[in-house]
Amino acid sequence: MSFKRGIGRFARGRRGTTAMMFAGALLGILPAVGFVVDYGMYLNSQNRVQHALDMAGLAAARHLNQNYGSDADTVKTLTREFFKSELQGHDYITMNEVDVVRSGMRLNLEVDGTMPTSLMSLVGVDTMSLYTEAEVVFGTPTKAEIVLVLDTSYSMSKIDPGDTESRIKSLKDAAGEMVVSLVDPDSGVDIKMGVVPFSDRVNVGTDYKSAGWITGTEKEETSSERCFTSPIWLQANCDRVPEQCSNDGVSYSCYRWECHGKQPPSTAQNCTTVTTTKEWHGCVKPRSAENHLTDAGYASEKIPGHLSPNANQCASPMLPLTDVAGDLTDMIEEMEVRNKTYMPTGLIWGLRMLTPKAPFRADDTIRAFAADGGVKTIILMSDGANTMKLGSSSGIVSVIKDYEVGTPAGNKTNEDTSALCTLIKSKGVEIYVVAYGIDDAATTALLKGCASSESRYFEAGSTAQLKKTFEAITQQLGRDVSISG
Repeated sequence: MSFKRGIGRFARGRRGTTAMMFAGALLGILPAVGFVVDYGMYLNSQNRVQHALDMAGLAAARHLNQNYGSDADTVKTLTREFFKSELQGHDYITMNEVDVVRSGMRLNLEVDGTMPTSLMSLVGVDTMSLYTEAEVVFGTPTKAEIVLVLDTSYSMSKIDPGDTESRIKSLKDAAGEMVVSLVDPDSGVDIKMGVVPFSDRVNVGTDYKSAGWITGTEKEETSSERCFTSPIWLQANCDRVPEQCSNDGVSYSCYRWECHGKQPPSTAQNCTTVTTTKEWHGCVKPRSAENHLTDAGYASEKIPGHLSPNANQCASPMLPLTDVAGDLTDMIEEMEVRNKTYMPTGLIWGLRMLTPKAPFRADDTIRAFAADGGVKTIILMSDGANTMKLGSSSGIVSVIKDYEVGTPAGNKTNEDTSALCTLIKSKGVEIYVVAYGIDDAATTALLKGCASSESRYFEAGSTAQLKKTFEAITQQLGRDVSISG
């Protein structure tokens, strides 16, 4: 082979190798180039969709300012048509129907869709999501009714790592400051507030003992024989074994007697007749399984009172709507932690406080109040999972009991809690939710779904954060028309 021919073959080989190397390099950089190009198109498309959704929300808000009583279908149709008109000329974007949820004087809008890619399709990415949401508040509230539904179960006695005060102390401070800020006769807005402390039950206050909507408040006395094993026999024959017990998630030291199969003789048994007097201290139980999530029918099924030997069998007394700030702050300061967590009882009583029917009578229906420029709101604060459930019924008297060991905590109660949140929002009441120190995924999801929108859900992991959260909610309440994407 001549030198010249060898050089030619080498040159042709180099050209082939270079082409292969270039092709390999191109395949390596193509996804990056494609991402830059398509991401620019995505940002432009996302901005167009966001603008269209914002404008559609404002159009719906203007309509509702003049026609508050419009039904949901009319508002949806108007919003969807306006959204489509704003996107005319951008046929490459494919969008689904706008979802519109109304809560009081607020509209939450969501829409999903896609845009096609160009270069990224070469590596298998054909579309990019254009999910978008917006929030519109229409009108400026001239009055408000706000109910604080506050978890005062025993877990609120905790002092978290890094904090110097208990959860309940922090809650009292935060809620008290909210009352002072909002219930102000010089603010120009007529605001009334109420408070519903809850644990496993609520306390309506003893003033309602003879009300037509309640039953089972008369004193009862029962006598029974009770037998106790002599402490002397236990100490001589058994071992005292230390254990860790728990009350609503708060651990404490306790003990049990381990007697290794020994049975105390009759001479070691002390028996006596005990007379127990149970009275009504304001506690109430849920109604039957059919009606415990409703705010109606009190003539046919009254609310059952809960009798007990002392006044510490449920939460502190609630306070119905009032515009006297001092009464509210005094009541909040007197709240005590008790028992375990059952959110449905707090929520249903929060709703009952906002309606003009018994048990408590607000001045107007939710719809009439809103049509007159008012907004009704529930602020739910909880620091843990539901640990109680509705038990079996005896007549119309339902009982609350612990979840059995091995049963997923909160399943049925979580369903009831979610159903109540949906009911309350459907009636036009806005729900703010504060999740305090919760690390349970199911409870977090439950509370997020309970809030009227994502911007109405807050998490706090310390006493300082809890106070800041209540300050943020205070600032949000009663604001003018606004949009947040």
